[in-house]
Amino acid sequence: MRPLKSSSFSPDFRWLWCATTVSSLGDWMFSTALIFRVITQSGSILALSTLLSVEVGPMLFGSVLGILVDRWDRKRLAIATDGLRALVVLIIWVVNIKQEMWIIDAVMGTESLLTVLAHPTRASILSSLLHNDERPRGNSLVQSGLNLARMLGPAFGAWLLIKVGLHPVVILDSLTYLVSLWCLTRMRIPDRAGPSRLESRPLRPLWLDWTEGFKAVIESSQLLRVRLSLILILTADGILSPGLVTFISRGLHENAAWYGAMQSIGAVAAIVAGLVLARFAKRLAPNLLLPLALGGHGILYIVIFGWIRSPWAVLLLYGLGAASGALWISSLSTVLQANIPKAIQGRVFGSLGSIQALALLLGINLAPSLVKALGLATALAGTGVLTMIAAMILLTARSSGKATDVVISGTP
Repeated sequence: MRPLKSSSFSPDFRWLWCATTVSSLGDWMFSTALIFRVITQSGSILALSTLLSVEVGPMLFGSVLGILVDRWDRKRLAIATDGLRALVVLIIWVVNIKQEMWIIDAVMGTESLLTVLAHPTRASILSSLLHNDERPRGNSLVQSGLNLARMLGPAFGAWLLIKVGLHPVVILDSLTYLVSLWCLTRMRIPDRAGPSRLESRPLRPLWLDWTEGFKAVIESSQLLRVRLSLILILTADGILSPGLVTFISRGLHENAAWYGAMQSIGAVAAIVAGLVLARFAKRLAPNLLLPLALGGHGILYIVIFGWIRSPWAVLLLYGLGAASGALWISSLSTVLQANIPKAIQGRVFGSLGSIQALALLLGINLAPSLVKALGLATALAGTGVLTMIAAMILLTARSSGKATDVVISGTP
């Protein structure tokens, strides 16, 4: 089959956009409902950190699972992961959270493992559906779709949790995976998105392919500063994961509905930023936009958590932070797709996903100790400092004249 002449508005791109947006919608609904159910029942940031660690832990296997992306048919793999996730999440329907939290942890760990496999699969398909000149706009549109899910999901999930409990959210999350699966079946994937040369070597030891992925990441001098920056960014995100929920509950004295409102406002701002970027993508250099937007993101976090205590002011500044976040994430994706060879994308995505998982786990497990030692506001403001340091490292990499090959494990 000849490669498809695709554009960011091709039918295949639209189906992938739909699948990604819908599954992310379900994830946001369910995640919001679950974390607030855990924090309200336990009242412990440690319990929430444990749950988040279980979700992030499977990302450590990204480097191994990335081999499967390069070996197997990527469309079938994407469909299979959605089908399995739709079944696994239903187990929570029959679980008593107060008495069987270990089952919740097991289910979330399994779902997360499938998600780790789904992310590089979809990222590789997306890269193959878009040509170089289409990628900035295409990535902006994908980010806008993810932020649309972020706008609707938390608010709806929080509303359902307050009104009818967790179980209806579980059913809706499963249904979103099924809708995503159906969208994926409608796509036609060009040959360049199919199985790589690894499929012709099925007997080759997996460890050899695994080492190829890590070798591509570790030995590249161009990725040195980027790896360090991503570690700082993901460590900050790990601290913020349980910290933000606690900040809303204890610092602002608000509930799950306010958390949903914050995420929705942030998503609206990110959608606007993404659409503006899509409009002017050809005029903006991703390598410059990346550190500038990331630096602005860090400054806003310092202001929000360090000084602001008005819920409405926090809401406004959080929206601005989400807009800057959309800009640097889209820039990361664009640089990634332009510099990573398609034949090893699954392994490279997975390998960097493992590195990032370590940083997330570090941040999540540091959060309780940091909050206890420094106080909630200081600990969360520190995430802005880490983000600014990462931005300065990336800006230094650009000014040194070296190319910036960037990989980020994705989103939703």
